[in-house]
Amino acid sequence: MPPRPGSRLDLYLVPTQGRTLPSQEVLKSALSEQGIDLEGDASGRLVDGGFASIRLDRPPRLTLYANRQGGFRVRCPAGGQNIVPSFNAALSSWRAGGQATIAECGACGGEHALSELDFAPPAALGRGAIVLVDVGSMRLTAEGGARFEAILGPFVIVGSRR
Repeated sequence: MPPRPGSRLDLYLVPTQGRTLPSQEVLKSALSEQGIDLEGDASGRLVDGGFASIRLDRPPRLTLYANRQGGFRVRCPAGGQNIVPSFNAALSSWRAGGQATIAECGACGGEHALSELDFAPPAALGRGAIVLVDVGSMRLTAEGGARFEAILGPFVIVGSRR
């Protein structure tokens, strides 16, 4: 049984298209130019409701960022059908050292990279993420979206309750 969700909500900003994270110094510099430090922003300039702090998550290998509560759906990117069994098998294989793909989709028969799948709530495969700790909401402001896209390039937002 998955753990019960906590009251703290963290946002993981996961770069897509194989992009990597900036260094801590680059992140700090890019935000400090706008008067925001890594200790947080209660003003809500970047995230509706603000956040307590920012950190970089740099796992030793490609990681699945998800809500950590379980219960998400995975759909075929070609037809939208549920492919949780195919995903679970591919995820287990990938974690054991295999490719990050579904070799034969249970819905369409095609091959799909795990990063191409349609997750609800959002999930993403990545080599790291910017973590906004204890956010007021899951919504970045227009300024926040633009600022983080300038730092990361395209990214996916994954919420996680702790």
